[in-house]
Amino acid sequence: MKPVHIILSSVLCAALAASAVLAAPTALEHFSKFSSKGKLAVLNLNEVVEANEAALAAGGLRDEELMLEAKRFALNLQNELKAMQKDCGCTLLVSSAVIAPHTLPDYTDELLARLNLSRAQKQKDLRRISERVRGAS
Repeated sequence: MKPVHIILSSVLCAALAASAVLAAPTALEHFSKFSSKGKLAVLNLNEVVEANEAALAAGGLRDEELMLEAKRFALNLQNELKAMQKDCGCTLLVSSAVIAPHTLPDYTDELLARLNLSRAQKQKDLRRISERVRGAS
């Protein structure tokens, strides 16, 4: 006979799965109504953070300077996200968290530009870091 906690876990999982199946059509309907009005957009927050990390790492800053720059970036990021949502009249979602039946507008490049970052500069910074590491070996 199975222990009680395994049986209860199985029952709970089954109940959650059934709830998700029953709620999915309603959630999708609300999402579709909301997103069809252009009120939702996405951005790749990981890309933005990685671009900033590459810029900081390539800059060769000291620890104290890195901390100040990290705080500055966090504040700028927060302010730019608020401004972007106001400008576009939309709710920005992290793209990796969105599963949608259609494509939503992507504001990643706009956010990068507002923060004086870019995908191309990120690649250059990563190459510089890689060259530095190889030279130190």
